[in-house]
Amino acid sequence: MSEAAVQTLIGACQDENEKVRSAAACALGRQRTLSADAVQALISSLKDENRYVRSAAVRALGGQRTLSSDAVQALISSVKEGDENVRFTAASVLGCQGTLSVDAVQVLISSLKDEDGYVRSAAADALGGQRTLSADAVQALTSSLKDEDGDVRSAAARALGRQRTLSADAVQALIPSLKEDDEDVRSAAASVLGSHMDQLFTLLARLDRDQVEVLYRQVLFPRSCEQIAPLYIQDKQLHFYTATGPGQPIDLSAEQSQMIKQTFKAVQAKAGILSRLEEGPV
Repeated sequence: MSEAAVQTLIGACQDENEKVRSAAACALGRQRTLSADAVQALISSLKDENRYVRSAAVRALGGQRTLSSDAVQALISSVKEGDENVRFTAASVLGCQGTLSVDAVQVLISSLKDEDGYVRSAAADALGGQRTLSADAVQALTSSLKDEDGDVRSAAARALGRQRTLSADAVQALIPSLKEDDEDVRSAAASVLGSHMDQLFTLLARLDRDQVEVLYRQVLFPRSCEQIAPLYIQDKQLHFYTATGPGQPIDLSAEQSQMIKQTFKAVQAKAGILSRLEEGPV
């Protein structure tokens, strides 16, 4: 697009007709790299009285390869504005911006409690785009695992799964999601937990029977053949193998040892496999 055409569209962003303003923002958004003046025009359009114009401006900014700090700050403000479609689009755009500022992360954390499920889901996905999140953000995503909307719960699980590391509490919080009616949520939780096997082994002694059963049935047992001896109980100790070799055995009480053995055997019996917990690897 010629510079003259871009200038015409910049001017059209201030047209008295909202349809013209919206069309101008959309047209600018088709350009992957815009001048500073064009970006500024779109930033100004984020405050337009017409929600369709605001939404078009958000989408247009989202189409840019890179955004200035002013543009990102304007998008942060848009995540908090009245119209749910604008909030949703702005949160989605922020999620595509690479490393986010503390302010951006904070507004997305707040958006996890938005009244609109689409906005909450977009906020979770946006946070998931960050490979390292603050403890507050992880805690907020963990809380979203209990959201009434299944899409939000699965988005929160996926977001947690994209983190380089997760605390034991965050990993444990994912276990109840394995019992979800929603298949997408169960699948997302199982995928995340499967990438934190070492932590799951150390968590076993902290779990109740129901948690051990669902964790073993959906995560540990399906992966039990991936290593020569990934998990076994011997002499009231839980032995497990990590990606780098044997892990530090975990002491179990007699009650814990018996409960875990019985639970594992029950799962294995349903699968038609004879348990070998007494003698070694499962």
